[in-house]
Amino acid sequence: MLTKPLLNSKGFSLIEILVVFGIILVLVTSVIIYISPLENRKKARDQRRLADIIKLREAFEEFKADNHIYPDIKGAVRYSNIAVISGADISNASNGWLNENMSKIMEFLPTDPINSGEYIYTYTRDDISYELNVKLEYSSDIMQNDNGNNENLYEVGDNLTLLL
Repeated sequence: MLTKPLLNSKGFSLIEILVVFGIILVLVTSVIIYISPLENRKKARDQRRLADIIKLREAFEEFKADNHIYPDIKGAVRYSNIAVISGADISNASNGWLNENMSKIMEFLPTDPINSGEYIYTYTRDDISYELNVKLEYSSDIMQNDNGNNENLYEVGDNLTLLL
């Protein structure tokens, strides 16, 4: 049998502690769910961009090995969100955003996951070199350390001064 002083003691019951712990857990989980997916999506898009750049770089080198020049017209600047032929599918390897038939090398032309605004692939070439640029969302250190002339873009190619 319980004595009277034990029933009148002050403190928190187990249920009160569990309710407070549950509320804190819900708040922490909400913050993690809200913040983390946004960062993870940015990272995932950047990983796709970097993989696409590798594919394009390999395709350009293969095209040059076969044709002794890089693809497309010298001096023309191409954007991955604008088809060379009006109304064409921009990812079509034979008449997409590059003015060259790349279908023997690639099944399709990669495009940026967002592919609008500043998040597009940009390409140009001169007589002996090319430059391919992409804007990354999350990995700014990669953009700053690519030895290009623009710290806000990830630049690849053998002349990183062709595009601004």
